[in-house]
Amino acid sequence: MGFSINNKGYLGTGYDPTHVKDFWEYTPDMTAIYESTVDIKFILYPIPVYDFMTISYKNLEIERLTIEIINTLGKTIDKYEVKGSTHAESITINLSKLQNGLYIVRLLSDGLILNQKFIKQ
Repeated sequence: MGFSINNKGYLGTGYDPTHVKDFWEYTPDMTAIYESTVDIKFILYPIPVYDFMTISYKNLEIERLTIEIINTLGKTIDKYEVKGSTHAESITINLSKLQNGLYIVRLLSDGLILNQKFIKQ
């Protein structure tokens, strides 16, 4: 939910009858308007993951890419750095040492953060 009053903006994740949950106040900066026309996607396969996982990404021009594997407690289990690969469109990583379970793969590049859940079997 979002709304504005005078020169202040307010964003929230919702409410219940007794109180408002997670609301933030901000002052919009109208000195510039930013519009993203880039459609960035990445695909993980195979699902479920057994020993190797391939991450295929499109429309992501990078000089440096960080890939993190995160468990359900939020702990980074493994980290991979891809450098100087501005035209690569996929990477395969070995996850054979991971225990079976639910994980998150996080891609970080130039301030961009993309997350996707996956199951390791």
